[in-house]
Order: sequence, then structure tokens, then C-alpha cells
Amino acid sequence: MSARLLILASALTGFALLSATPAEARPGSTNAPNEDVQLPKDLPPRLREKMAKMPPAERQKLLERWQQFRDLPAEQRKQANLNFQKFRNMSPQEREQLKQRLQQWQSMSPEEKKRLQENFQRWKQLSPQEREEMRKRHAQRPPAAGDAPSGGPLAPAVKAVPAASQSR
Repeated sequence: MSARLLILASALTGFALLSATPAEARPGSTNAPNEDVQLPKDLPPRLREKMAKMPPAERQKLLERWQQFRDLPAEQRKQANLNFQKFRNMSPQEREQLKQRLQQWQSMSPEEKKRLQENFQRWKQLSPQEREEMRKRHAQRPPAAGDAPSGGPLAPAVKAVPAASQSR
């Protein structure tokens, strides 16, 4: 699941790059020539144009993310691009929900993340009928403190899957 989050984060970063406001439209942004950061030649032209207008500190941060993306194995880069396309095709409400869930994930402790990943793995092992049953049970129970918004659980069956069902 951590690879999926890396891919999702890359897609969100890509989205932020393509929809970034030009530096001259932001208050207090400067692009002094003595602070200039060199842009790699392999940057796509559209990205190069946007980065040329960014303040140097922002440009440097973006270059580091670009390099991280370029260092991913080809299959992960391909998946990140597919995820980015899915993200671009989402409605504004879906995008906002995804951003909120990513922030929620980032604010979780390592133990919470581990528990969530384990529950997700158990969820993937359930049959479609068992998943549907779990969804129905989740929808019928009253919301508890810390539950995800009404769009559904943050991760399926976080509390509902008993440890005995792991032996599948």
C-alpha cells in the first residue's frame, strides 16, 4: 500500500504542478536572477514554462520531486501517470475528498498506518459477498468518533474484520 501512496502523492504533485499559479500572480514572490535554479533539459515544455515563473525555493522543491519521480522504476512511473490521469478526470468534490484522505493518512501514526494496511490486506482477501456484507454492516452502524465522512470508511473493515478471518 505504501507504493500506492507514493504513486498517489506523485499524481497529486503532478496535478499541483500543472495547475500552479504563475509566480507573478502570487503576492511576495520573487525570482531574482542570482537565486536561479537550473532546469533540467528533460523537463516537458509545459512544466519547464511553469517552473521558469516560480520562485527559486519553490522551483528547487519541485525539481527534487521531479527527480524522485524520474528515479522510480518504469512500471511505477507508468502507474503514477495513470493515477494522475484518473485524478484529472475526477470531479472537484472527488479531488477534495482524495486530498483530505491523503492528509488524514499523513497525520496517522506508524502504528495506525500499519493497522490500516493489515486491514486492507484482509479486505482484499474477502470474497465479493463478504465485502458486500461488511459494507451493509458498516452502513447500518451508527458513526463512531474518528470515522470517515459519509462517503464510506477510510479503509474497508478497519474494525469489523475479526482476526480469525485472516487465515484465508
